[in-house]
Amino acid sequence: MLSDIDLLIIVIPFIAENQLEGVEPAEGLAEFPIPGTNEVETLSYKDGNAYINKEQYFENVLPDVYEYYIGGYQPAQKWLKDRRGLSLSFEDIQHYRRIVTALKTALELQARLDE
Repeated sequence: MLSDIDLLIIVIPFIAENQLEGVEPAEGLAEFPIPGTNEVETLSYKDGNAYINKEQYFENVLPDVYEYYIGGYQPAQKWLKDRRGLSLSFEDIQHYRRIVTALKTALELQARLDE
């Protein structure tokens, strides 16, 4: 059985490289509730919601997850910034949800290691 530190060592590089095909989006985390164009325009974060435009957002993105750093960048923000001007597909939305899920898992593992 893997220790928490072993799991963290495995999880972080996968997040950094966006290799998240095996990660299932967590129920209720980073849901995308509002239909629309899905175009990534002006990014903002407010009250646990990561907005991609004036109307649409990923809800229940924890502040610690949104602000989390790996190797000098914030994956939950960078992934969206890299898609400015594009319209997110269903697969893109699911991928972002996987990123948020993996980051939350990494934070939980770090907290357990700090105990």
